[in-house]
Amino acid sequence: MLDGSAIHNRWRNLASGLGLLLIALLVSGFITPSFSHGAEQLQVVLPTAGSVYKPGDLLKIEWAYPAAPQPFPAIAYLTRVDAGAADRIELGWNIQPDQAAVTTFDWFIPNSVPAGQYTVTIANFNASVQQSSGAFTIAGLPLATQVRLLYPPQAAGSPLSAFALGSTIGIRWDFPAGAPTPIDLYLDMFSNTALRSSLLIAANLLPDPLAASQEYAWSVQVPSDRVPPQAQYKLRAVAAGSVIGSSADFFTITGATSPADAPAPAAGTDDRPNLVQNSSFEITAAQNSFPGWVFGARPGVVATLSQDRDIHTDRAAARIDIAQGHPVDWYAQLSQGGLPLSNGTDYLLSFWARASAPRVISVVLQRDSAPWSEYYYREIGLTEEWKQYSFAYASTIDDARAALRLNLARSVGQVWLDDVSLVAVAAVPPPAPAETPLPNGQGGSWRMVFQDEFDGNTQDSSKWVNCYLFVWSTVGCDKTSGTSASWYMPDDVLLGGGTLKLRAQRRTVSGTDGNSYAYSSGLISSGKDTYDPAVAPRFAFQYGFAEMRAKIPAGQGLWSAFWMLQANGQWPWEIDILEVLGHQPGTAHMTTHYPTPTWDDATSSADYNGPDLSADFHTYAIEWSPDRLVWYIDGVERKRDTDPSHIPHAPMFLMANLQVGGDWPGMPDATTPFPAQLELDYIRVWQQP
Repeated sequence: MLDGSAIHNRWRNLASGLGLLLIALLVSGFITPSFSHGAEQLQVVLPTAGSVYKPGDLLKIEWAYPAAPQPFPAIAYLTRVDAGAADRIELGWNIQPDQAAVTTFDWFIPNSVPAGQYTVTIANFNASVQQSSGAFTIAGLPLATQVRLLYPPQAAGSPLSAFALGSTIGIRWDFPAGAPTPIDLYLDMFSNTALRSSLLIAANLLPDPLAASQEYAWSVQVPSDRVPPQAQYKLRAVAAGSVIGSSADFFTITGATSPADAPAPAAGTDDRPNLVQNSSFEITAAQNSFPGWVFGARPGVVATLSQDRDIHTDRAAARIDIAQGHPVDWYAQLSQGGLPLSNGTDYLLSFWARASAPRVISVVLQRDSAPWSEYYYREIGLTEEWKQYSFAYASTIDDARAALRLNLARSVGQVWLDDVSLVAVAAVPPPAPAETPLPNGQGGSWRMVFQDEFDGNTQDSSKWVNCYLFVWSTVGCDKTSGTSASWYMPDDVLLGGGTLKLRAQRRTVSGTDGNSYAYSSGLISSGKDTYDPAVAPRFAFQYGFAEMRAKIPAGQGLWSAFWMLQANGQWPWEIDILEVLGHQPGTAHMTTHYPTPTWDDATSSADYNGPDLSADFHTYAIEWSPDRLVWYIDGVERKRDTDPSHIPHAPMFLMANLQVGGDWPGMPDATTPFPAQLELDYIRVWQQP
């Protein structure tokens, strides 16, 4: 089965693969770069061989284009050369060249970089590659800049000091040579030695200019969610955006929930650690730099990354400002590599996000080198309110260095991100419709008033009939279009495997109108199958939020629809939540039919052109209020109508159907696959009191 990113993959792989293929081959060792300094070659000037740096230092990188008339953007990598394997750290990509002959790029070295011997690799988009002239050293933190615990002393015979909630920790840090600067103190929480989150515990501590060191007494007050069982901690000091030191040893905080008292984990999850480093964006090595994360924008896109506070919680969040966007979403991208994925393991990917205005972003898990294969791709709609997005991913590959990418370029404005996690879980939970949690992530007291998950083996006759009663028809159950080439048959409605299938077949059937039809197809309606006014529809509602998750078929002459009609039979009043023609599976039509003063049929419509909707399941929804109609596809607003004359104010029932032939879709041809099916995962309706 293809997923919704098939076309997206081809474009991404072509656009990024051509420019980055040589870089991937270099890093993986398939080719060895030529270091002749011809006109087309880069020349790395800094850092020089034998240089020594430490965490918190500014690593200045310079490279020259000796005779290049049009220098290209570049990518910078830090490669450790004394570790047996080539450990690679991506420093930046799409680095724009200076107009001068030498381009400079500054990178603050975070304390997460292990001590060792390194080289810098620079590659640009015209496939020129160069390394620094020799290895340089990144040393460990010198003792003079270590943050040190004063008291209480470390417990005898124990490798870790333990501090109780409410107790006081004495902290001292020594200033290196030079004038002391204000200090920010952070509490870093680790699990299995990997950094999980950080908490700012003191900001802008002003030093005594006459003292050689600074002391601070911190009362251990930590939110309960920051003291999980078996967590370990370190303190970290930051001055002027640079890490000046951290605790030499881990310590623990007692008073947390013990493993025996800990609540059971949420269904489907276990206690495996978050694979994402610096997941809450608390740690900054410098402005616009988050250790563990890489941010870049392609030529023509103007975007910046910064840290915001007092946004999601009382902690930090990443803020991306996009002043000039691009239709290709990955032209502005926040990414993290080095994520280990295992074949047969289930993962839960989640993050919190909001935007300055509704917008679409995409989330990708992919190979971090050529051929840049995408393992998971999802487009989501952000709103102006903070919301958590969670997605289940069942891995079918082994990749020790996969990449998580958040693609942001499509629209101008701001995006905030926080608490990004990728966790291996015991079993993938059912994919909650991240498109419509409440529904569609909206606030308020929404309550579900109707649902069918189609989990059984037979149709629920209390909810559905297989009949369309046209208000002016005299034949009873009828077709939904006068020029349709198919007749609706109950045996073309099938259930099994957790979905309902509306099937279309090439076969000869007789309609109750006395005509013969060359095709049959399926329909479900929450209306009724009799004209008797004493019989009520199976389900009708006035105002609310209705959603269907479905996979549509592709093929000439096929017409998929999810729509509503008034329960009183009055027409024209019709809301077409979704209509897709099989020969145009990337276009969704959204329409309202409403009466004019002379009771003629008028329409208000819009089209959404997106991915191939037949490649995977998508959600299609309508929010119906007294003053508006809002259409959503995959949780993103696609059409809004606030014209009072376009909004019905009487109960309506639901229908889903697959039609064959007619004036609009045209007739099937030799390429049309039969049998075809419109596959429904669920239909749900919410209302507010």
